[in-house]
Formats: sequence, structure tokens, C-alpha cells
Amino acid sequence: MDAEHINALATSVIAFVGFIGAGVGFYYNLRQVGTTIQNIIILEMVYFMIVVLFIGWIAQWSKRE
Repeated sequence: MDAEHINALATSVIAFVGFIGAGVGFYYNLRQVGTTIQNIIILEMVYFMIVVLFIGWIAQWSKRE
């Protein structure tokens, strides 16, 4: 593995951990303010879909260059 692949892998692992941490924090804070579990599931799914769309947009953008 060359340095670019290692750097890309390390960055993706850091981003994944950040994504999971943000999702857990989002859930925890919503539970603290008394949000129902149904609303939390909907909001977490919206959060997940936004991240998926962003990753897709970045993937398409990076293919252009």
C-alpha cells in the first residue's frame, strides 16, 4: 500500500467514527429532551440519508476531475 491509500483509509475511518459518534450524540440529546422514539427514528433516518446523498455527491464530483 502506498501513502495515498493509507491516508485515504485513515481519513475514511476517522470520518466513519465521527459519523457514528454524531448519530449517537444526536440520539442521546433527543432522548434527553423527551422526543418520542418514532420521531428519533425518523430524524436519524433523515440524518443517514443526508450523509448518503453527500457521499454520493462527493463521489460524482471526484470522478469529474
